[in-house]
Amino acid sequence: MVADEAADEATDEVADAVVDAVTDMTTDPTTAATDAPSARASRPLPVKVFIASPLEADLVQRIAEVSPKVEVLAAPDLWPPVRYVADHSGGPLQRTPEQEKRWLDMMARAEVFFDFERDHIGRTAELAPNLRWIQSTSSGIITYMERSGLYRTNIVVTTAGGVHAVPLAEWVIFSILWNEKNAPLILRQKAAHHWERYCGGEALGKTVCILGYGKVGQMVGERCRALGLRVYGLTSRGVAAVPVDHQGPQPTGLDDVLPLADYLVVAVPGVESTHRLVDRRRLSLLPKGAFIINIGRGSVIEEPAMLEMLQSGYFSGAALDVFEKEPLPAESPFWDMPNVLINPHSSSTSFKENARITDLFCENLRRYLDGRPLINVYDHRRGY
Repeated sequence: MVADEAADEATDEVADAVVDAVTDMTTDPTTAATDAPSARASRPLPVKVFIASPLEADLVQRIAEVSPKVEVLAAPDLWPPVRYVADHSGGPLQRTPEQEKRWLDMMARAEVFFDFERDHIGRTAELAPNLRWIQSTSSGIITYMERSGLYRTNIVVTTAGGVHAVPLAEWVIFSILWNEKNAPLILRQKAAHHWERYCGGEALGKTVCILGYGKVGQMVGERCRALGLRVYGLTSRGVAAVPVDHQGPQPTGLDDVLPLADYLVVAVPGVESTHRLVDRRRLSLLPKGAFIINIGRGSVIEEPAMLEMLQSGYFSGAALDVFEKEPLPAESPFWDMPNVLINPHSSSTSFKENARITDLFCENLRRYLDGRPLINVYDHRRGY
């Protein structure tokens, strides 16, 4: 991305020039991105793969070694600076017009993108007329789809669904133990140099309701069972998992399960159908003393109602990785609540993330070359 106005104008001129040049090379740039992956055999080789976000050199090499039919387009000197492991957005970057031309040339030549190109995301289809498929590094990509307008094209997008299951599940377990062992009290006593014995809780035998029982939710359930928790899992189709010792009528939906939950884990995407799915009424169905863990999206929970119920002492606490507004404003009351654990939307990030995404991408790339169905294809209608 270019910081100053003069550079912005130069960037636009370079982008327009690249579009004009590529248009001359294609018979119809408006339909160039409509082929499905199964039609790949009709296109010339090699398949040009553009690495659109920072990636370790050994992982770039792994992609190149998938097949001699693959040509990798990667320019580390044009990537934004990495702020932490698996930082796909990067920090501020200023490219010269010459560097921007190189970047746009790679976009124009590529048939496949590893990750969304963020600097010109609103012009993706225009600047990449040969593009057929994007492998995202994220699981929840509705914002990228809306900003890019790719839902109006036939460009296939695959998500990183399942890649983040392990770190997310571990963070849920950490949050449960943080609550059961009264970590806020421990930290307060340590800060005060105060020694006083206390009695903590146990996870064993507690009940967790997991809203969203896909790859992540199932991993959360597996880890929770290993800790001795009773697990209810819910999908959009109803109750998908119940504890073996469940008694009484079979629960059929969220409203049946919430009154049973010591812990509510929210693991659904933030789409129209899930907006404030856990509203004030449903929050009130949870028993007094329940603990909320949100690893999905902030829009799923009616945040003001949750805040009020935390302040009143109705809930024992919360572990929140996501919020309705991010970054969380400095004046938010959540910051000052000792029983609320705040993670800056980072519970999914792990030092193994890029390797796992590359594993998924390489498998999908083999499938793409063979004309087989891809894994984790984004469904425009469902929003995930």
